[in-house]
Amino acid sequence: MGKRYSGFHIAHLNNLIEEVDLLRDLKKGPFSISKKVEFTDIIGSLSHWEHLKFLSLEELDHFSENSKRDLDHALKILNTKNNSEKIIFLQELLQCISELSEKEETFQNILRKQNRFLGTSLIRMFDWIDSVFKINFDDGTESEEIAKGSLERYYINSGLHVQSSYSQILLILKKLDINSESIIYDLGSGFGRVGFVVGILYPAAHFFGFEILESRVQKSNQISRDWNIHSKIQFITKDLGQDSESYETANIFYLYDPFQEETYKKVIEKINFVAQQKKIQIVTKGASKDFIVSLSIKNKWPPHQELQFGNICIFKNY
Repeated sequence: MGKRYSGFHIAHLNNLIEEVDLLRDLKKGPFSISKKVEFTDIIGSLSHWEHLKFLSLEELDHFSENSKRDLDHALKILNTKNNSEKIIFLQELLQCISELSEKEETFQNILRKQNRFLGTSLIRMFDWIDSVFKINFDDGTESEEIAKGSLERYYINSGLHVQSSYSQILLILKKLDINSESIIYDLGSGFGRVGFVVGILYPAAHFFGFEILESRVQKSNQISRDWNIHSKIQFITKDLGQDSESYETANIFYLYDPFQEETYKKVIEKINFVAQQKKIQIVTKGASKDFIVSLSIKNKWPPHQELQFGNICIFKNY
């Protein structure tokens, strides 16, 4: 692919674009001294702050414009490559983002102990990877699928803003024990981001994404086939509130607050049954945490791990 447009360099191009925007805000102010120190520390740990902070506003505008053009150009080049080259690119890129996400989490925890909070975040910085996978959030088909009387959370036409971000997914996966024996159930898989990342970075693992909307499942399976990861990354149309099948084959569960309460009760009962048979890991985002906390306390599991101020939790029964 060439050094300039490797995954690592494209990730940093995007970081630079974000940093320039932050730096422009800093120069325009007003910000407190402590706030400036926070920005300097976090951005300095990510890439090229030292080279950027001395530029004038006019120079920053010029830099930002050129960086965005370079990023667009890099993505066009990527689209000319074959699948093997694209997978190598994504592996390098995702590893880079994983490292950046872990750095940010460490820094946030340091600030948290000082009762401080850094307003910036990597959470939405890498949404442009959807264009690499060719994920299409809005083709007008979803609203036609809603089952009458269903109370489940479809997040219809809500786009990328309710999807697990790439930085979050990578931070989570790094904290899990994933190997060739891993069978991951994503309960409410949406547009498939978690599965695609698992397929690229953890090719030995098996992944099943369960989603109530057929159009999302079809799109996700097509992307899985396009990237030749479909032998281990599969998406299945299923209303988990009405489903009677067990979860016995799984040992890792991912829940992004996808259900109404009655469905949660059914799903938790099934997960609890599996937990009595073998070691499992559970990832929660948002309100789904409360249901698993109760399960964890009841079964006297070890303390869970919290990420991003408790928005993400990882439970293990071992």
